[in-house]
Amino acid sequence: MASEESAPGSAETAPAWTSEVSIKGYEIEEALGNGAPGCLLKARHRNLGRVVAMKVLEGERGDSTVDLFLENARKAAKLHHPNIASVVDAGTCPDSGLHYLAYEFLPGEDLEQVLAARGALPEPEALAIGQAICEALVCLEENDLVHGDVRPGTIRFDETGTPKLTELGLSLVHRHAHSLARALCLAPECFDGDPSDGRSDQYSLGITLHRALSGSYPFGGTSWDELQAGHTGGEIRPPSGASPGVAQVLSTLCARSPNQRYPSAQEANLDLVRVMTGHPPAGATGRIGARTAALVLPAGGGPDYLDEEAPPRRPPPPFPFRARLSTRGVSIEEYCFQQDRVTIGRSPACDVRIDNQIVSRRHAQISREGNRLFVTPLSSTNVTELNGASLAGKAELHPGDVVGISDKFELEVLWDPDAAPSVDLDADQTPVVGTPVVRPAPQTPAPPSTPAPPSTPAPPST
Repeated sequence: MASEESAPGSAETAPAWTSEVSIKGYEIEEALGNGAPGCLLKARHRNLGRVVAMKVLEGERGDSTVDLFLENARKAAKLHHPNIASVVDAGTCPDSGLHYLAYEFLPGEDLEQVLAARGALPEPEALAIGQAICEALVCLEENDLVHGDVRPGTIRFDETGTPKLTELGLSLVHRHAHSLARALCLAPECFDGDPSDGRSDQYSLGITLHRALSGSYPFGGTSWDELQAGHTGGEIRPPSGASPGVAQVLSTLCARSPNQRYPSAQEANLDLVRVMTGHPPAGATGRIGARTAALVLPAGGGPDYLDEEAPPRRPPPPFPFRARLSTRGVSIEEYCFQQDRVTIGRSPACDVRIDNQIVSRRHAQISREGNRLFVTPLSSTNVTELNGASLAGKAELHPGDVVGISDKFELEVLWDPDAAPSVDLDADQTPVVGTPVVRPAPQTPAPPSTPAPPSTPAPPST
């Protein structure tokens, strides 16, 4: 795992004090590069033998940067998402006084290394990476966190090729770091150290996508001031050959003003899904909510793209599946889904929302892979079960399986992969699945009313 902390062509290396770092309980194996501020190391937990990536800071407790560092680390450690490198430890070494953040070590390359070796990526591959990282930004947004340093060097691939956002929990530390690598993707409003929000991460994701699609950054430079001038006053042109929909998404992500970007990461994510499935994006003013315009993803095969000369081919909708939520044997709601991912949890953004404190904000996720369904627990705090057995990782579902949410709620999953799919169409013929359909319990018909006896005619008047 190598670091890409320095800008291309620069000579930034790990600080000289890196060789003297000592963190109690860990064996330092090697320096991975300049962490700006601090350093990035590969370390091994002495008792558990677990290898981690470790960010180390100098400074005294009470220093605002250090306090923010530790506060954000505690928040980040509560998150569990398939596209986020998990934070596993943080603290202050009692012997050396150094402050550290340890997170999941990913043995694969980072995106910067991939791009340096391959150049521009095909549009489907670049979009798949960008959309996965946008999913991670949605998770941060739901938990009131900002990354602050989204760029190719902080996107790393695990052994299965899944992209993950690393160095979570360092946003308020990065605010004071003048790293050239960070400046290549930094939002204009962040150059002077102003507080950032999720829209700043959107900008950085947009620049990262531009780099992946074009093979180069929109602005170059060898100093912080040069890069600041580019981002605050330069023009970002869409990559040559980008489809119209992708060019529009990049234009919104990379808008100079935060108010012209997407209002939320969720809406940016929906537009990425739209262009991946051959539909025009809604843009920043579309105001599409996740529960009112979840798009249908193809059940198999690659995405289609917009073409200036011919209308896009609509992907075939996947088979629907039903989920029946109950507690203690009493049915609560029944849903019908056609999207490829269904999130279960306490958060209002979840597809199946269970407003109960024993349920995590993002508790579990059901995902579709072709004609197969899988369930993945997203929380290590509250238990997820499959047919009564505790679930530690991703598992395949079969019709009639019951997913246990904590110890109080059950979600029975039913579907027929051979059934003919059905999907509603909106006015522009875009397949849309809105808020999961809640099937009300059948009503007992009212007994037929007894007909009223015929009225007796009034006698004729005299």
